[in-house]
Amino acid sequence: MSSISNTSADNMSSGWTNLSNDPFSQIEALNDTSTFTDITDQSTISRKSLFPVQEDNNYTPSTTSLLLSPVTAHEIVLQLTSNPTQVYRIIKDAYNRAQQQEDPYDWTQFYLAMDQYTSLSKSNISLVYLAKCYMSGLGTPQDKSKGLDLLRSNPSCESIYALGYCYLEKGEKESAFQCFQNVIQYTAIDESTQSTIAEAQCIRARMLIQGEGVEQNTKKALESLIQSAEHNMRAQFFLGVHYERGSDLEQDLEKAKYYYEKSALQGFPDAQAALGSRYVAESNYSKGIEWLEKAVLMGCSRAHVQLGILYDKGQGIPQNNEMALFHYKAAVENNNNHPAKYILGLVYYFGRLGRQKNHKEAIRLIKSAAMAGLPNAQRVYAQFYQQGIIPDPTDRRHHNNKKNEINAVRWFHRAAAEKDVLALGSLGKCYEHGRGVEIDAEKALGYYAKAAAQPGPFTDLAQIDQALLLQKLGRHPEAFKLYSLVLNTGTHLPSVETAHLSVARYHLYRDIEGVEYDPKLAHDMLFDLVQNSKNVHAHAHYWLGSIYDEGIDGLFEIDRQKAFHHFTIAAEGGDTDATFQVAYMMSNHVIPEKGPIDAFPWYEKAATKGHRVSMHSLGLCYYKGIGTLVQLQVALEWFEKSARLGVSASISYMSRIYLQLMVTSTDPTTAQHYFVKACQWLKRGVENKDTYSERELGKIYLTGKGLPVDYAMAFNLLQRAALKHDGEATTFLGDCYHKGTGTEKNLQIAIEHYLRASELGYPFAYSAAAALYYEIGNLELAYDYYLLASKQPKLINTKIGKMATMMVARLSLGLVPPIQSNLLQPLTQQTIITPKEAFDSLSQLAITDQFPHAFQALATCYLQGKGTDVNPVQAIFWFRKSAEELNDSIAFFNLAEIYSSFEPTDIPLAFSYLNKSADMGYTEAQYRLGLIYLNGEYGVPVNERTAAIWFKQAATKLHVESIWKLSLMARRIGQSELELEYQKKAASLGHVVSMRLVGEWYLKQLDDAPFLSALMQHEYLDEALKFLHLAGDAGDTESLVILGKAYTNCTKTRVKFSASASEHYLPTPTADFDLLTNENNDHDDDDEEGESRFQCEEDEKNLAIECFERASNLGDIHATVYAAEAWYEQKQYAAALEYFEKAASQGNVLARFFCARYCIEGYGGSQLNPEKGFQELLICANELNCVHAYNNLGQCYENGIGTNKNDQLAYEWYCRAAEITRDAEAFYRIGQMYAQERIVTNHHKDLEALKLYQLAVNATPKNHGLASYQLGLYYLKGIFHQQECVLPPDTCLAIEYFRTASDLNVKEAMLQLARLFLNDDYTLEEQEEGVSKLNRASQLGLKEAQFELGLFYHRGKEFNILADENHEQQEEQEEEEDECILIPQDFEMAYDLFCRAANQYHPAAAYYLGIYHQHGIFVAPDLAIALEQYEVSVSLFEKYDDPEYRWQAEFNLARILHQDLKSRAYAYELFQSAHLHAPEKFKFLAKIMIARYHLFGWANVIVQAEEAAATLLNFAQHEPFGYRVYLQVAQCFEQGLGLAQDFSQAFYWYGQVLKKSHQIDNDDMAMMDEEIEEDEAFAMFKLAEFYRLGLVVTKDEEKAENLYNLAAKKGSQDAQDYLSVMLEKTTLYD
Repeated sequence: MSSISNTSADNMSSGWTNLSNDPFSQIEALNDTSTFTDITDQSTISRKSLFPVQEDNNYTPSTTSLLLSPVTAHEIVLQLTSNPTQVYRIIKDAYNRAQQQEDPYDWTQFYLAMDQYTSLSKSNISLVYLAKCYMSGLGTPQDKSKGLDLLRSNPSCESIYALGYCYLEKGEKESAFQCFQNVIQYTAIDESTQSTIAEAQCIRARMLIQGEGVEQNTKKALESLIQSAEHNMRAQFFLGVHYERGSDLEQDLEKAKYYYEKSALQGFPDAQAALGSRYVAESNYSKGIEWLEKAVLMGCSRAHVQLGILYDKGQGIPQNNEMALFHYKAAVENNNNHPAKYILGLVYYFGRLGRQKNHKEAIRLIKSAAMAGLPNAQRVYAQFYQQGIIPDPTDRRHHNNKKNEINAVRWFHRAAAEKDVLALGSLGKCYEHGRGVEIDAEKALGYYAKAAAQPGPFTDLAQIDQALLLQKLGRHPEAFKLYSLVLNTGTHLPSVETAHLSVARYHLYRDIEGVEYDPKLAHDMLFDLVQNSKNVHAHAHYWLGSIYDEGIDGLFEIDRQKAFHHFTIAAEGGDTDATFQVAYMMSNHVIPEKGPIDAFPWYEKAATKGHRVSMHSLGLCYYKGIGTLVQLQVALEWFEKSARLGVSASISYMSRIYLQLMVTSTDPTTAQHYFVKACQWLKRGVENKDTYSERELGKIYLTGKGLPVDYAMAFNLLQRAALKHDGEATTFLGDCYHKGTGTEKNLQIAIEHYLRASELGYPFAYSAAAALYYEIGNLELAYDYYLLASKQPKLINTKIGKMATMMVARLSLGLVPPIQSNLLQPLTQQTIITPKEAFDSLSQLAITDQFPHAFQALATCYLQGKGTDVNPVQAIFWFRKSAEELNDSIAFFNLAEIYSSFEPTDIPLAFSYLNKSADMGYTEAQYRLGLIYLNGEYGVPVNERTAAIWFKQAATKLHVESIWKLSLMARRIGQSELELEYQKKAASLGHVVSMRLVGEWYLKQLDDAPFLSALMQHEYLDEALKFLHLAGDAGDTESLVILGKAYTNCTKTRVKFSASASEHYLPTPTADFDLLTNENNDHDDDDEEGESRFQCEEDEKNLAIECFERASNLGDIHATVYAAEAWYEQKQYAAALEYFEKAASQGNVLARFFCARYCIEGYGGSQLNPEKGFQELLICANELNCVHAYNNLGQCYENGIGTNKNDQLAYEWYCRAAEITRDAEAFYRIGQMYAQERIVTNHHKDLEALKLYQLAVNATPKNHGLASYQLGLYYLKGIFHQQECVLPPDTCLAIEYFRTASDLNVKEAMLQLARLFLNDDYTLEEQEEGVSKLNRASQLGLKEAQFELGLFYHRGKEFNILADENHEQQEEQEEEEDECILIPQDFEMAYDLFCRAANQYHPAAAYYLGIYHQHGIFVAPDLAIALEQYEVSVSLFEKYDDPEYRWQAEFNLARILHQDLKSRAYAYELFQSAHLHAPEKFKFLAKIMIARYHLFGWANVIVQAEEAAATLLNFAQHEPFGYRVYLQVAQCFEQGLGLAQDFSQAFYWYGQVLKKSHQIDNDDMAMMDEEIEEDEAFAMFKLAEFYRLGLVVTKDEEKAENLYNLAAKKGSQDAQDYLSVMLEKTTLYD
């Protein structure tokens, strides 16, 4: 029975985590829509806590509000004593006025009033405000201790509450809690104390529930919250939430509704929405909708969403698409409600509510909700990524959307963090299957478990996925428990059936902890599943079949017919394991009248469905022709599929078949292809520890036939196979020890392996041992082992056996090659057979056995009389017999050599034998004849034609010297192509000179034939490097030098990347966009290519050094210099100096020149001595005529290095360098001297410089970067002489020069190009190039580029259509607006670039960092850091003047400093400086502040109230931006400050504030208008007061009410306080 862990579970997991087109199905999967529309960012409740810290809510406001707050302390005290019931309101008004004025006088009067009134009345409220004055330094020197002491020494309900808040702000939470604890001990005697106690109880509840300053105690927290809820509407709402959710309290929906209603009746919008939602949940739609609509009127977004859902679903109200959309959109537009965005996004995605599908809008809304933290939206956004719906940002035209599994996982994680059950399940699948992450089963299990732990309808589905994975991992007890749980509690039929099947299967297995072995129960459960399942349950049939196939003792007999019956049903139902079993039973004749032929289609069916063993079996069918024809290729396909799925037996078959195909193939290319494939599968077999694969691959690595020789690998593989008792591998392993290949040479171990191999039945081991000893000259042992080999029964009649017999005879007779004449261990008489016996053995081999290899030895016996009498005739006979009968061309050659070399010579006969040997194809004879005809030997006339014929014949047999001779003959007659062909052939055979010449030819083609295709370039380069390296390895220094030069020029890298290089160096949009949006990057091809190219160049330069050093060590002096220069280029000066000194000591002038430079520069450890180096340069230049020294001498004179500065002599040496060497640098330096007027000229200095820069550019094919940049500047600006244009500006030409300089990494040129292109006068492609150049200059560290690129990211950059394009093009451009974004707005990138530029002291960059930290752009707002950056910027602007940003930095710094009374003097100076430096249209900003200083006398500035007020009034009346001072003018008239008190004028100017506020629409003022809305709110409040009191206008309470409401919404605290008072006074009757 198959392992339960490996049992197929195809289609057993449902798609419960997929994206649904019903947006409510997955909302309600977790909770009802009431919960979904619960607390949001727009709620008054924090999402992190139900109990937020209340701010500025210490006291119950007074019941009345006065129009104007008194100015003097006396007036304030008078009001307080006259209105004792309005103390709080009067004090709060006075405090607000002083706070708005920020005037020391007002604060002083306020402080004095509090001090006096506290002394008079002992008022708790005034005492608390008096303490606040001390602690904050308001109107009196700051003294926190005094303020705290005042609160402590005058305990009251209000003072203790205030003291608690002080402690809370200081972080002293324990003390704060104790204070709030004390507050609640008071008895409420009036409305103020009652409100204070209720607030204290609410805060105490929060601290208890969160464990702040006290041990967490939920019970006490709830008690405190219940007490607070008697009078506090927020506490009432919080308590309702607890009861509805069942959070810390037993769920009680009626009580929840009760408290919601209490809070709702007091106008708390969140309570109204919650109450409405409760009624909806109870299907009381009329009441629910009534309360929801009330909440909507109060701007509650939650109510909008709930109403939208009701209209969407038609619950309690007629279904209405438009109304649903209205509420969704209202929630989004008015309150930025994220659940509404989510639902609206799905509406657009699926095209619901009568709307067309709009994926772009859907993605925008879902993304916004996801970014805000809504888990539903985060999960759907992840699914968008997973399905490839979100456009790829690197595809600027959005043609191809790609799946992004990595981003999907990121968003699933975010949703899962909020316990989104579907996201948890999706993460489980990602980690289980490796989608976007590495496969991690433990993490997958964790997420499935978390999903299953969430209450809802998906619990059993998550549990099944968890159980299936546990089963796969072999964690069966855990899997069984989960299956059992789903079986008992599951609600989804597929899940329950899966659990049913799995539980039954587990009961079939023994020894699983916690699972009872009960095969009877298992059988009954499977049978029940088969009987009751609505569809054919294939898996259950399979397991029933397994029971009958294997049988169970005492319960079920083996019944193959029943098993086959169930397997067949299961197979027909799609179970692949069953399909295999059907085939297996047929192929093994288990089923009557069925055999292997019948099994074929079943194997095929299972294999096509992915069953790996069936794949192997199908491969065997095609390999052996079972049920089909023999088809090796098809067999290979199935074996490969099976092998890739882990069936190791298939791997062995793969390699065998490929080797078989290689042997039988007649086409070399095809054979090589099969060999490569065989090697691939041999390697796979090695990975699977297959003995055959280990041995065969080891042999290949050992011999190098088809793969590079790798002795270490060969040794390792053969050793592994030998350990498995493979005789052949053991013999080859002996060869490794014998020859020392892959291991240390050890003859004894080699012999041991040979002997062990022979014991394993490999017959050739003794002969191998004998050959080993014969090779090393140990003829005695060689004799012994040849003797043993000759006696091996398996070898007696083989060639190896006869060869062993022959060698025994030869060794006995002393027929030893000359190379072995000096034997260390000569044969002794006792260990050899007699010469007669040896001769008889050779005679038997030659005569009886007709063994041809014995003929020559026998002839030698007759010739030398060994073992027989001398008999020349017999000798000649056997030589001739060896030559003629066996077609032994070597024998003929030997006869020719004998007749031509020994007396008496017989040249004609020798020539005849030589011709015969040559005619038989012996290459040495053919080559010898070629030399005879070429040189006229043997009396033969010189005949080059005949010589060439013989050389060619030898060449066809790859005789390298013959081929080389043919190449020389081809050169002699001018046949260069033929010469190259012969050189290539000779080089391929190892001829060193030929290898060098061929390598040089291939390199020359790369330089002389740039039109070659990329493929051809790669081929030529590979060939060149191959031949030159081979020649270099053979010790050819010239080849090593050629190689070094090629590597120095980065030839290999240039060719490698030539295919992808752009012809005109124009960046593609995709590349640029990637460069700009360099994120995660886990995906940027251009950056990767750049890094790869750089690394390739570095590697190539290191190879160059290696080649030069090798040639230098072989004695090549030029290579020594090249090595030094290469080290110099790598900035490895010590290594370079070593080789320069080595070459200089051998008389090399160039090396001496470099040694002089090192002496000047002190490089490489050379002692710094500029004077000595300068003198050496003079010697090199004047005495040794070293032209390289000319430019350096010029630089010495120009810069005063080693000699005195002398521009004239510098100029002369530069001129010599330019004239003789055409040195581009010399031309450039002369041009600089002209441009800087250091050389006198009769012509215009810039025109002379222009000529020299042009010469520098044209002096070298590589161009000159700085010269090109200077030319670009000239042509950009033109050259003028005495107001006459002598060189007209030429922007196109300037751009060409800038591009050239940019290509040479001149970063200033890149910046110039960017500045030119990034305006509306250039095409999209040119602007994109500008972006690319700006980015590159930034990367190279140019601070101006970093700042300007930062500005683009700060603002964003779009491509604007040229004005002359027609309207139709404009419309098309508008439709493709997304495609026109050159640089997206990205504050993070902008901030990073500003930081980098500011680190290089760029003042404007520091200014922008101040803006970011001041306004919280990308970073958290931090005025301290903003202040620091503004100060840095201002100080830098004093050195680097930049009027565009200087005044802004000064103004912003002044505004921050103005907030601190101690810093206002410096702020005043900065306002004055900003006024001085600002453009005319912005001077008013500083002017207003200066006027205010003189109006109020801030910072001890002379008070000039009349002049200042007049200035403000004049500005308000006549200037375009006069609206900025309307409020100050109104206050001046209202308070009589600098102007005669006039309420009518005050009323007029307050009205002007409202009239003008909505007209502000100036982009330049965007950052300066933060306070406009505050001014508007204050003005509204003041006008409301006028109308309410009927001051200078007719009393109009309705208009006043409207203005109060508008002012409150705009943020006016006074208006909010007034409305709160009025609300509390309103009775139910009202």
